[in-house]
Amino acid sequence: MIKQIVLLYFLSLSTISFCQNKLILIYDGVPKGSESWTQQEREMLIPGTSISLVQNVVKPSLHVFYPPKEISNGTAIIIAPGGGFETIVEGVEGKPVADSLTARGFTIFLLRYRLLKTNDNFLYTADKKSGLPKDNRLQLVKETLRPFIIEDAKAAVRYVRIHAAEYGIQKNHIGFMGFSAGGMVASLIATEYDSSSRPDFVAPIYGAFEDEIKVPKDAPPIFLAMASDDNVVGTEGAFRFYTAWLKANKNVELHVFEKGGHGFGGLKKNLPVDHWISIFYYWLQGEGFVK
Repeated sequence: MIKQIVLLYFLSLSTISFCQNKLILIYDGVPKGSESWTQQEREMLIPGTSISLVQNVVKPSLHVFYPPKEISNGTAIIIAPGGGFETIVEGVEGKPVADSLTARGFTIFLLRYRLLKTNDNFLYTADKKSGLPKDNRLQLVKETLRPFIIEDAKAAVRYVRIHAAEYGIQKNHIGFMGFSAGGMVASLIATEYDSSSRPDFVAPIYGAFEDEIKVPKDAPPIFLAMASDDNVVGTEGAFRFYTAWLKANKNVELHVFEKGGHGFGGLKKNLPVDHWISIFYYWLQGEGFVK
């Protein structure tokens, strides 16, 4: 999956400008469960592009993007970009999305969550057979990485809520957005939070979803968006998640665009899917998170 996504980004992106303001480690030291990890986090650009990728995250962090003070709306959004749990593709689903949202008054926290160990070619290296088939990789994530990414998402929400006043954020206006693999992170925090880490709204965008979905009693509002021609994760998971929320009488909205493929994120395709952030913004207005 990561090879397909990287190729798409390589062919489609132009130079992206952004303003990255602050980096925070969300744990004191190495988090529990990855004390023995020896891989080194690395950020790089795909040659000839401005597309930034991150791999081998051991110490999860948040990169903060501030809105102009005169339009700050007091709402924060934590963003988990995708990358097949092998990389985090910040150059498409991180920084350009953060730019669009800060221009609308949101304070953005870009999350680097823990990943599978990969080599310089972004191939999984814990097994001699690098480049595991998609199904095997997702199973590996469920068996080994799942508790780590849930805890990273919880820690991110806790950090933002504890420091809300410092960032000019309302404690009950903290959302979580994720794309593709990051969309799975978003779906997990939407269902497995505790009292200190409950997000106030969640937006899985063309996310990967688990088969079983348990809706909490105090489930946050959900915004889902994807394209009908997504050939990476398909549409079934999003419909399943939407139906689960709907049956539980929880606030949920689903947008399925005719075209857009997988990984549209911050890309411009001259299609209706280009306006998904505006639709998301109006949804937040309806939910009371934007005046």
